[in-house]
Amino acid sequence: MKFFSRRNSEADLDAELRAYLDLLTAENLGAGMTPEAARRAALLKLEGMAQVKEQCRNVRPFYWLTGLWQDVRCAFRSIRKHPGFTAVALLSLALGIGANAAIFSLFYNALIRPLPYRSDAQLLFIGRNMDGGQPFVASPEFAGWRANSHWLEGVAARGSDDYNMTGTGTPERVHAAVVTANFLTVLGISPAIGRDFTAAEGRPGAPGAALLTDAMWKRLFGRGPSAVGKVVSLNDRAYTITGILPRQFRVPGDDEVDLIVPFQGAGFAWTDQRLMILQVFGRIRPGVTLRQAAVELQAITERDRANIPPFFQHALLRNPLVLVPLREWLTGSQRPALAALLGAVGLLLLIACVNVANLQLARAAERQREIGLRAALGASRARLARWLIVENLTLSAMAGVLGIAVAYALTALLRHAPGFPLAGSDDLQTGWILWAATFALSAIAGLAAGLAPALAGPRLELNEILKRGALSVAGGHRAHLRSVLVTTQVALALALLVGAGLLLRSMDRVLSVGFGFRAENLLTLQMRLPLSRYSTVAKWDQFVDALLGNVRTLPGVESAAVTTALPLTGYTNLATVLFEGQPAPPPGQRPAFSLSVVTPDYFHTMGIPLMAGRNFDRASTGTPAAGSPKVVIVNQAFAKRFYPGDTATGKRIHLYGAPEFTTIAGVVADVRHKGREIAADPQLFVTSVPFPIPVVGLAIRTRNDPGSLVSAVRAAVWSVDKDQPVYDVQTMQSRVSENGGHRRTQTILLTAFGLLAMCLAAIGIYGVVSEAVNQRTREIGVRMALGADAKDVVRLVMRRSLALAVIGIAVGFGASLYLTRFLQSLIFGVKVTDALAFAGAGAVLLGVALLAGYIPARRASRIHPAAVLRSE
Repeated sequence: MKFFSRRNSEADLDAELRAYLDLLTAENLGAGMTPEAARRAALLKLEGMAQVKEQCRNVRPFYWLTGLWQDVRCAFRSIRKHPGFTAVALLSLALGIGANAAIFSLFYNALIRPLPYRSDAQLLFIGRNMDGGQPFVASPEFAGWRANSHWLEGVAARGSDDYNMTGTGTPERVHAAVVTANFLTVLGISPAIGRDFTAAEGRPGAPGAALLTDAMWKRLFGRGPSAVGKVVSLNDRAYTITGILPRQFRVPGDDEVDLIVPFQGAGFAWTDQRLMILQVFGRIRPGVTLRQAAVELQAITERDRANIPPFFQHALLRNPLVLVPLREWLTGSQRPALAALLGAVGLLLLIACVNVANLQLARAAERQREIGLRAALGASRARLARWLIVENLTLSAMAGVLGIAVAYALTALLRHAPGFPLAGSDDLQTGWILWAATFALSAIAGLAAGLAPALAGPRLELNEILKRGALSVAGGHRAHLRSVLVTTQVALALALLVGAGLLLRSMDRVLSVGFGFRAENLLTLQMRLPLSRYSTVAKWDQFVDALLGNVRTLPGVESAAVTTALPLTGYTNLATVLFEGQPAPPPGQRPAFSLSVVTPDYFHTMGIPLMAGRNFDRASTGTPAAGSPKVVIVNQAFAKRFYPGDTATGKRIHLYGAPEFTTIAGVVADVRHKGREIAADPQLFVTSVPFPIPVVGLAIRTRNDPGSLVSAVRAAVWSVDKDQPVYDVQTMQSRVSENGGHRRTQTILLTAFGLLAMCLAAIGIYGVVSEAVNQRTREIGVRMALGADAKDVVRLVMRRSLALAVIGIAVGFGASLYLTRFLQSLIFGVKVTDALAFAGAGAVLLGVALLAGYIPARRASRIHPAAVLRSE
């Protein structure tokens, strides 16, 4: 009905205007004019039938919707008519929109999305920065806060531990968060099934209780409700499953937790023999500032100073208390990388929009007659601008649909990218946020790409267009605008290429740093020996000796050794040291260093060079009963720090817990336990300590592929202890490859974005130079007719390409000097003003720009003068 109504209204409007025109013509005839003159005068007074019709339509209610629909239909017809332009524009925008949507989705999930805790803005992380390391709190200090704080609604703490779980089939190692009984209450979380811990379950001697994560529940019980109430064995102790945690729950700061168990031992009083190091979380009351809470907590500790041992007194006085919002603590390390990537894809989208705008301006040169005819038929400047903007919005909407596919593909890659935020996590959602981001970016891109053509199109001189054609007026402000857009593309592309160059240079520096050992043909694994079965050094040594005896007899094994701290596993032990001949420091100020207990073949098996002195031998390993090492081996970092210009071998030091001083027998090369980018700390190696250490790492040097021995090594372990889980089984080359995965991912992404930006800039230069060749075809033909050869024409055209590239690169260098400051935390071993990165990016972009200009220059050199002059 609406269709017929609109058709009738158009017919009525046409009839009414024709009647009015006939009336004017009759009046003119009555005035004595000839019929032709009367008709012409009536038309002039009416100022055009089409214009008057358009003015009448514009006063109708909601007529703008009809006009908008007409513009959309016209846009689709135009898009179908120019498949080449459409393909380039869609690809440019789709890549820009998709990359932005994916990175923004990641940014939102990591830094913006509410945490899965009640009123997460009130949650705090509380700790003391001990010598710049990971903040922590001594358990008695936490107990004082929990009992006496008024500014905090609740204070909870957690530690972590690994347990050997048996009785469910194959023995396995599970990672647990050991928490205070009020941990979930402070976070504002309730179990999805079952109940939370009771206060009684957090006291010494209480029966074991555990809450399973959703993943652990699924793996053990297939998400069956009967899991609640069942008993599992952890380190040979029975634990009853009291409930199941919500699927989205994550223990703050530890995404690998399988279950949580309550603290049930001593250690919360300063007088206890064994204290704990905890991570503390608090819920601040509304209206209370962080400073007020920090002052109160420090005052509580000061009131208890008389009971604090000297070691902790020094630590508490020297290291300030830190209270930060929980989100800031969780995401602080991720912000620089995500911000850099978000900025990079933002520049990429801007370059894509500029590229499409440039292509639209090039098309406008061909469409000037069409625009002139529309204006002559009554289209106002606003209507022409709307038509061009709607065309670009339609194009960007189509690109947005393709961008969704690009975003999902990129998100899938990032989900499996090593070391990337939320990699491998279900927390990386790609639902409504990705669609919303794509829709918003499509609208922004459409407006940005259509702004320049919309502003330039309606400013045309219509009479000039209709009289002389399109190409004669294609220069002027339009050519200047296109040149500005291209130089902008080049400048932005250079900024991305410089950033990529800095990361590539950093990656090269990182890869040039050695780990200090030979990773080839080396199989590694870890075990955690429960103190319930290995409570003495003698039992520990017995297990290690039996294990090494079994492993060394396996076919293909060259050597095997045990250590308590395998490189690149993140585990270490600390021991305080006194130096012979030097005064003992005050209590709490003895320096502490990394200490590894190793078997004598450790350095040979790992391929760690001996730099001075000698290795361990069987006579120097100490007696298990005394647990006192007869000799110690140190690394180069230790020797250089404490014996600069002197020989470390032969010097004597005292290790905490040892009955006497120990002699330094040798110095080995530094091993970068934390990765290539972190220098080795001073480290000590011994073959025995007075107490058993639960964590055992096994290193096996093989003659062939180490992966083929995994099953045999597991069997060798279980032949010694059938209930001992084996975990973290990897070749050392695999560990080395995984280390620094975040840097590799960042470098690949930024390099890909930079190369894509360079391609878009090349397309822009090609388009501008091609249009210039089209405009100057007659001039080139005349020049060649007057004697110019092909080389002269190529030089003439290439000058334009070179000028655009040089100006863009010059501007880009200035922008890069400013923007690269934000990459400071992401680079290693180079400066943000690295000359090679800047020069390399400029040279690559200049070469690509010249190649983009050479193609139309070569085409111009083949113009035949006679053909050009005949066409004129």
